[in-house]
Formats: sequence, C-alpha cells, structure tokens
Amino acid sequence: MATLIEAALRVVKRVAPVYYGTATGGSTTTLIDTLNSEQQGFYDNGVIWLLSGSNPGEWVDILSFGNGTFTFKSAVTPTIAAGDKYACITSDWERKDLRSAVNEACKSISKIYTSDSTLVVVADAEEYTLPTGVSDVRRVEVAENTASPYGYVVNAYWQENNGTLRFHPDYIPDQAAGNKIRVWYAAMHPDLDDTTSLYWSIDDMQWAAVLYLLQYKNIITGKDNEWVVDMTNKAEAENLIAMRHLKRPLSRTPYLAGAFG
Repeated sequence: MATLIEAALRVVKRVAPVYYGTATGGSTTTLIDTLNSEQQGFYDNGVIWLLSGSNPGEWVDILSFGNGTFTFKSAVTPTIAAGDKYACITSDWERKDLRSAVNEACKSISKIYTSDSTLVVVADAEEYTLPTGVSDVRRVEVAENTASPYGYVVNAYWQENNGTLRFHPDYIPDQAAGNKIRVWYAAMHPDLDDTTSLYWSIDDMQWAAVLYLLQYKNIITGKDNEWVVDMTNKAEAENLIAMRHLKRPLSRTPYLAGAFG
C-alpha cells in the first residue's frame, strides 16, 4: 500500500503545479539542480519530495531556493547525489496541511476492519472482556491449534454489550484453554506518520483529501475564489464516483440478529 508521503504528492498534484527534476548534486541539507531556473526565493518554504537515489520516499520542507539550489529546513541521510529524482511545490501548500488532509480523508471514507488476538479461551467461560480500544465487533474466530498455523474457525453465536463479548450458552468456545480468540472489529483509520501505509488506496482517498485542502483554502481566500469553487465541485463529483466501488468493512455475522437470554 502507498505511504502518506506518496499520497500527499498525488493529492497536491490535483491542486497545484508540481515541478519534477533531477539533481546535479547536493548534500544532506541541499539539492542542486542547475537546470531549475526559477527565480531566487521561488520555492522558499515549499515542500520537496525525494523520489529516487538513496532517499526515495522522503519529503522535507524547503528553507530557501536560489541559483538552482534548494536548502532544506532539516537534514536528510544519506547525501543527495547527482541523478536523484525529485518533485517540489511552492509554499502555497504546507506539509502539515497535506499530512492533515490525507489523514482526514482516510478517516472520512469508512471504518476499516482490523483484528485483535489477545483474548484466549477460558474453560467454560461465557463472557470475555474486550481489550481496550476494541468495539463494534464484526466477527469472532477461535484457534484450533496452540501455534501457527492456528486454524481459526468462526464462532457466530455471540453478542457484544458494553465492552463485553458474550457467547451463547450452547456455543461457548470448546477449544483448549489458552487457545487464541481472534476478534475482527471496525475501527477508525489510524493517524499516519511518514513511515506508515494507508489502508485505502490512493485512488480511493485522493479526492476526499483534495476536498479537505480546498476547504482550508476557502477559509484563507474566501468563498468568492472562482477557482476554489470550481475545483471543489470537481472534487465532490470525483469523490462520489470513487466511493461507489469502495470495499466496506465486514458485515456482522448473521446470527447476531437474534438476542439470547
């Protein structure tokens, strides 16, 4: 899956000109591109993505630009070398705003499903306290084996109530005590840092992220900005198309509909 940094570059391309170039030299705090002839200060406080070489997949804030040299606000390791590919934008969009837009878009699309395997079978136990942070349970599986491969099998006879997983008295897990119980549940997309991957694909979330960026720009520039209005309308339409085919989290096991005493 794509990283937040990759997603941010895809998203900003929808709303801003992105320059792609090749370094002719550099250091841990600079990238030199003698073919980039933009004027002094053009990329000051912008963002640069390192696309190849020894630092692929990194991005950094630009302190200043002049005479084809980008100076970074923080160092990268190892040194930028001739032939390294990069992409950059001006200060119209800040790195913190791009990061926030990607995170908020991932959360807004839908809950994701994930699993927790910290519960274990207790002999003759009907109720289990769910681990902290686990709720909205969708499926419960019990391991047949004590070690990998665990051979998980579905137990569909359970209810969730106030942090407790309760099995039907006739369908209490009968596997050996200590065997893992794997609980699948719906959760919000976690906040991403620069090293973690998105659950959703970039294609699924990019237009939602664009909407967040444009909402921010609307606050700054005012609602009379014709470009912002037009681009917002386009982003809303494209996001609706993306959402139509998006895979949703697991539905609950069918036996959950009926309560038991």
